[in-house]
Amino acid sequence: QKNYSEFAHLVSKLFRSQFIAFIGNVLWSFPVALAIIYGAEILFKQNFAVSKADKFLIDLDPVRSKAILHASIAGFYLFLSGIIAGNVGNSSVYYRIPKRIKKSPVLNYFVGPKTAERLSRYYERNWSGIVSNAWFGVFLGATAPIGAFLGLDLDIRHITFAAGNFALGLYGKGFSVAASTFWICLITVFIIGFFNFLVSFGLSMLLAFRSRKVNFGESREIYREIFRYFIANPLRFFFPFRSRLDSRAMELIQEKPTKSPDQ
Repeated sequence: QKNYSEFAHLVSKLFRSQFIAFIGNVLWSFPVALAIIYGAEILFKQNFAVSKADKFLIDLDPVRSKAILHASIAGFYLFLSGIIAGNVGNSSVYYRIPKRIKKSPVLNYFVGPKTAERLSRYYERNWSGIVSNAWFGVFLGATAPIGAFLGLDLDIRHITFAAGNFALGLYGKGFSVAASTFWICLITVFIIGFFNFLVSFGLSMLLAFRSRKVNFGESREIYREIFRYFIANPLRFFFPFRSRLDSRAMELIQEKPTKSPDQ
């Protein structure tokens, strides 16, 4: 079934949701980082950002640093954490863990049936996300130490941390930086976010194509259709315009793959 245009519209919706998430990350992490470093200076009478301000700003220069490579590593971790979330969610359904929590005699005895049911619903809605986010944090935190141990220049760049480091770099410099430095760093923050999304989504697409046995020629046509859709409707990748394809996009999200003949 050739539904490439509908799939391209679905990709635009996914990209738009990530774009809005990136904007939200920047709008929150930048002022929060400023508030924390300002509060620390008020409390301890010392600007802790001064010593690393240059490094923070250099790390946001794609020419003088490996920002794009490190952003791609973070994108790979996003992909892994997504797989973990799916695996945890599937295991939860397979072993009927929410139902077991709801029917647990121990929980029903000590906290009551209503609380047990609330715990069951909370587990069903949130547990896979909690586990995947925890592992994502482990991946991000362990990369630099492992790279240092192996003598490799390994690190991560995530848009949230990049925006926070940008704020710290500006604060450490007393907000006195060249205009070119400011714009390069600001643009790089969004470049980092783009590669976070590009790598994680690209790997997810490859995995989805493999699971549905999409051949190479068909996958090339899908990518071409996505590109054509972007050229024809670029604003749909950034703003939520209504479309007749919205309902079909939801059907694609909920659609389950059919079993192959050899299964």
